[in-house]
Amino acid sequence: MNARYLAVGATLAGIAFVASHHGAGMVDWTAWWPVLAPVAWYLLSRCNEVFLAFYLDAFDKLRVNQRPSSALAWPTRVRLALNSYAELVLNFAVLYAMTPADWWQCGAQRPTSFTDLLTYSALTITTSGGGGFVARHWVPQLLTVYEVMCGLMLLVVSFTIYTGRGLSKRAATHLGKG
Repeated sequence: MNARYLAVGATLAGIAFVASHHGAGMVDWTAWWPVLAPVAWYLLSRCNEVFLAFYLDAFDKLRVNQRPSSALAWPTRVRLALNSYAELVLNFAVLYAMTPADWWQCGAQRPTSFTDLLTYSALTITTSGGGGFVARHWVPQLLTVYEVMCGLMLLVVSFTIYTGRGLSKRAATHLGKG
């Protein structure tokens, strides 16, 4: 299902990309909110699901002397985490694209296309900065903070635990053979 969710995120991002590049810059989605509200709900629920699933799974791996609740191998966990990471970048970019343009900083640094918001999302989730854009309204500000939290959960907590555990098992296996 992870790959399907990533495909849905990519499809929605593709639609937002085409819509923003077909017209003259950012699309004003405010008139479309009755139709797009279920899409926004889906995107937010997927972000919540990814965050919670990896949060619970990462801490499940840290339990001492207890069997893990899942038998997934560490390479599979890493692949799922990377797919989910890419999905989060796309989902947040589409959510940002659904916000009105005046919710972003006025002047030359206002995002003008979906590509700008995709870049903002990718830079935000890595906590390296927003690419010069600043959210003025509380909705994109809250989304930005939540995206940073999701990125930290996937990269720092989950990815570190998965690779650390997987590499330690691999090292133990090689030491046992030598």
